[in-house]
Amino acid sequence: MTKRVVTFVSAKVYYVLGFYAPVIIPSKILLQELRKIQLTWDTTIPDHFGQKWHAWTSELSAISYKPVPQQVVNEDNPVVC
Repeated sequence: MTKRVVTFVSAKVYYVLGFYAPVIIPSKILLQELRKIQLTWDTTIPDHFGQKWHAWTSELSAISYKPVPQQVVNEDNPVVC
């Protein structure tokens, strides 16, 4: 596992309204920790970070995507997305 892979996967998890923020935050914290130790992009991350990463990806796979109805309000015609 490299810093590049961690960044790639954590960047793919995004939801504009922030409902998944509690799930996303641990990966962002891990990225900050990897930046602090100044790893290059293709260096294998240390084992203790790898354990945190595997715990986060296990948690991520345990949740399922639930679309949240959103509504765009227009004076003439409201649209539900």
